[in-house]
Amino acid sequence: MNNARFLTCLLPISMLFGVSVALAATDKTPLNDTGADWCGTDKAIKLDCPQPAFPSQDAEFGRDTLAKAGKLKKSGAGQAGFDFTKLNGKGTSIPADAKQWRCVLDNVTGLMWEVKATDGGLQDKNHTYTWFSNNPRINGGTPGAENGGVCKGSRCDTEGFIKALNKQGLCGHKGWRLPLMEELRSIVNYGRAFPAIDTDYFPNTQSKRYWAIEVWAKRDGGRDAYALDFQGGTGEYALRDNKKVGIRLVRNGR
Repeated sequence: MNNARFLTCLLPISMLFGVSVALAATDKTPLNDTGADWCGTDKAIKLDCPQPAFPSQDAEFGRDTLAKAGKLKKSGAGQAGFDFTKLNGKGTSIPADAKQWRCVLDNVTGLMWEVKATDGGLQDKNHTYTWFSNNPRINGGTPGAENGGVCKGSRCDTEGFIKALNKQGLCGHKGWRLPLMEELRSIVNYGRAFPAIDTDYFPNTQSKRYWAIEVWAKRDGGRDAYALDFQGGTGEYALRDNKKVGIRLVRNGR
C-alpha cells in the first residue's frame, strides 16, 4: 500500500467500467493511511519494524507510523492513523467516549459515513440489498435488480435505501449516496480483519461485502457491480442481483 493515497478525478475511474459516474468530488482528495502499523515477513506478521530482509514496508511510513510514535495530532480519535469524530442524530460532534452516535466524520478525507444499528430498523446491520439504479449516468445502461434484498424500512435495493435515508435526513443532512470503491477503502484498517475497520467508530460492521457505486458494464452483460469485502478489505465484484450484500452510505463532508 502507498501511504500517499489520493482519490483522482472520478470520470477516468468510472470510464474504466464503461459508465460515467455523476458525483460531486474534487481531484486529489486525501485518503487515510492503511492502518497497518506492524511489519511482516514471508513467515510471520505483526513484527517490529524494520525487517531488513523485507524493507520499505507500509508500516515504516505515514500517519500510522506517526500515531504509533505518539507524534500524530488528531482532531478526533481512532485506531492507528485514522482520525474520526462521532456525530449525533443532528450531525453535531460528540465526545469520543459517547456510547450512542449516528454518523462518523472522517477528519482526514472530510467524508461523513452512516453507522449501522442493531434495532431492526432502516439501518440495521443485517439488512442486505441488490444493486439498482434508474440513473443511466450511473448504471451503465442496465438498472440492475430492484428490491431483491432482505430489509425493513425501505425498498431492498441500493436506490431504495438511498432514497429512504435521504428522506429521513440522517444526521441533519441529505446527499447520502453509494461510495466509490476508493472511498470505501479509505476506512479499511488493513492492520486488522473480521472486520477490517475501526469498530470503535464503525460498530456492527459485518465481515461481508458492501456495495460501491461503480459497475462493470462490460462484464457478464453489465450485470456486475463493485463491492468491498470488510472481512479483510479486498475489492471484489458481485452480480447486481446478489441478495447478500450490505450498504454503508457516505456524503461529502458537513
